[in-house]
Amino acid sequence: MCAVLLKNDSTLPLNSEDSILVVGELFEKMRYQGAGSSMINPTKITTPKNAFDSSKIQYEYVCGYKENSIEIDIELINDAVQKAENYDTILLFAGLTDYVESEGCDRKYMSLPDNQLAVLDNLIKTGRRVVVVLFGGSVVELPFVDHVNAVLHMFLPGQNGGTAVKQLIFGEKNPSGRLSESWPYTYADVPFGENFSQCLREIYRESIYVGYRYYLTADKKVRYPFGFGLSYTSFTYKNMKLEHSDDIVTITCDIHNTGEYDGAEVVQLYVKAPHSDVFKPVKELRSFKKVYLRSGEQKTVTLKVDIESLRYYHTGVQGWVLESGIYEFQLCRDCTSVIWSEHAVLKGEDVDSPYSHEAIFAYKDADISKMTEEAFEAMSGIKIPELPNKFPITLNSRFTDLQQTFFGRILFNAVLSVAHSKLRKAQKMPEGIERDNCIKGALFMKRVIESNSLCSLSMSAGDSFPYNYAEGFAALANGHIIKGIKAFLTPVKVPKLPKVHNEGVKNNDAV
Repeated sequence: MCAVLLKNDSTLPLNSEDSILVVGELFEKMRYQGAGSSMINPTKITTPKNAFDSSKIQYEYVCGYKENSIEIDIELINDAVQKAENYDTILLFAGLTDYVESEGCDRKYMSLPDNQLAVLDNLIKTGRRVVVVLFGGSVVELPFVDHVNAVLHMFLPGQNGGTAVKQLIFGEKNPSGRLSESWPYTYADVPFGENFSQCLREIYRESIYVGYRYYLTADKKVRYPFGFGLSYTSFTYKNMKLEHSDDIVTITCDIHNTGEYDGAEVVQLYVKAPHSDVFKPVKELRSFKKVYLRSGEQKTVTLKVDIESLRYYHTGVQGWVLESGIYEFQLCRDCTSVIWSEHAVLKGEDVDSPYSHEAIFAYKDADISKMTEEAFEAMSGIKIPELPNKFPITLNSRFTDLQQTFFGRILFNAVLSVAHSKLRKAQKMPEGIERDNCIKGALFMKRVIESNSLCSLSMSAGDSFPYNYAEGFAALANGHIIKGIKAFLTPVKVPKLPKVHNEGVKNNDAV
């Protein structure tokens, strides 16, 4: 994931000779990777603090908040505010930590941790220039964005992310990334967000209307649209041209870097299909290309769209159909910023809409208030299944469902005690990266255990929780003691892996 410059009023890049106040523990405890299966042992970590120090950047650092907590610490905030009086520019490091965002579970909210928001709010009140550097793997609410001078999102930049931060902040490199997701103002803007994960049965009633396809079609404003990203330089588009054959639509244009910095522009091509009773997004990204240009340089960019890719799946004929009609091709900087457009008439098949009047009424304008369960069934042709029973416990039951029975609660608490034990042990370790990673690992284990089914736990835990253990847990939780004990004592026999005779690969090694 490339770094994305979300806001800049010309405060960035900073001058490396200026003295600045740095706030936020993520400055020295950078979040550079995810938790769980994405966690690796880095060869060397370079945090922003490491990079600043090695480059002899002049700065003063205050913690402001604790990375491993969400609790507001007034003393840390007051210290940051007091130090801010001596500086014109504040560089705040914030973001989603491993304590609020992780693989294997859903986030409880879409905002930054409370302690980070509190220190940021107080720093904004000082009237100083505030630059925010964000870390994290997903979208966050940014209620403060209109009151800060710049926002640079690093996402999860890897073990050398500190070097990248330093280079981008001080203009040694130009941020040229674009958002791969739409960023709504609040979680309330997410379609069906209030219903998600509220029961055992998930119905994705939004159909094709996810991400930018929903926000554009529903004409709902977002904080930052899909494909958005600023730059330290500027680009102009010239000589746009469309040509098409029976198979391919080709768009060419000249991109000119008219600013003072080298950088990259992401040329995006969106296509609007003909207006009809076949409900579809207002437009969809069909091609893009990132072009690197030195200051003053110009290059020709060519984007192609295979006409076959413009087909939609027709549930009536059970095949892919191309609608005849006028298609609009748009060159954009992001999904909402159109630079140039041209139309082309394409010849397809004349097939009636596959949808009933009820489905068209509910889905044509992406109005989620109309997308009832009945409308979903009419649209998809799928009958929504009844809610599964919580009892008896099955292999597909969530691990937390074990708490419904006496024996299940014993098993649940016994397994959770392993994660709690690992957490207590980690918290007693000396301060450092190893301690932090062990704490995060214990928290990840707890989240995964609570949110997964017995079957999925067996699939992911390997030898520590084999399939017969999952069967035993289900039987014991249902009160079948003998059956449960028998399952524990009877490992599942699996066939041996096939022998491999490739040179350099040992027999029975998986390829």
